[in-house]
Amino acid sequence: AEHAVPTPGSFPSDLAVSPTGKVWIVESNANQIGVFDPVLQSWKEFDVPTIGSMPSRIATDSHGNVWFTEFYGNKVGMFDPRREKFREFPIPTPSSRPAGIVADLKGRVWCLETQGNKLGRLNPKNGSMREFDLPKAFESPRELAIGRNGVLWFGGHIGRNLMSFDPQTARFAVFP
Repeated sequence: AEHAVPTPGSFPSDLAVSPTGKVWIVESNANQIGVFDPVLQSWKEFDVPTIGSMPSRIATDSHGNVWFTEFYGNKVGMFDPRREKFREFPIPTPSSRPAGIVADLKGRVWCLETQGNKLGRLNPKNGSMREFDLPKAFESPRELAIGRNGVLWFGGHIGRNLMSFDPQTARFAVFP
């Protein structure tokens, strides 16, 4: 079945399914995130606080929080669906253009910085972010996945390398 996004021209570009089964999307052109409830067959949309931030990628954590990257806002955003409240966390590298995002089982949030050429790790408890320089220059990575063992996987958009990062050892591996 098709379910039209309420805001025309919003460019829904990424989605994630929450632990409750709701489908969350980013609406890049509308500067919103939206949620579709498959049980109620209903939509709800929320304006991202930073104007013109262009939400890009989205993920949910085990607590039901919704995490997203703000490509032009240079932030990681968090939305608490229970309170319907946003929090935003600035990325230290200016104009880093964050894209891919995942939440790990320890509650940390990871994102790729396409122009910063870094992997960022956000500690939501205190708002601190640590950045790790990618092993290859000018990769411009976009998508990020996490394995059951906690290892992060991503590909270089420009260099076409598959890479992994092990948070336990803080080491990258490159698979050309």
